[in-house]
Amino acid sequence: MLVNTAALLKDLLALLPDVLPSVSIDELEDLPRSSTLYLWRKDDEVLYVGLTSDMHYRWNNKNPHKLNQLRDKGAECVSWLTLKNAASFESIDENAKILEATLIQLYTPQLNVEWNPNKQFLWKDKKRPTRKLR
Repeated sequence: MLVNTAALLKDLLALLPDVLPSVSIDELEDLPRSSTLYLWRKDDEVLYVGLTSDMHYRWNNKNPHKLNQLRDKGAECVSWLTLKNAASFESIDENAKILEATLIQLYTPQLNVEWNPNKQFLWKDKKRPTRKLR
């Protein structure tokens, strides 16, 4: 039997939000004080994928960047994968940054594309991929 490794990887990564710890948008004080890769979700849709060196501070400081936009888009919860602690974003492991880019390409989160329209993720033509997983 042949296994389509790329398809299997996509299927496994698609399950990621369902198996990771998460809190609702109203429980942000319960976020960990550690480096994380996180996914903001509305129902089964991933709205935004990001990395931070301190998840708790990122979403609980006096002016959490982009939180109001997430609320406006109907974000319900955030799930995360805890990473090796980093002192700053720049010191986050390169593999975590590659995983972030992979998840952005996989889920094509609406807000990653809106907030970074000229950012080149993994696709070369700077256009949002049109292929959907579901």
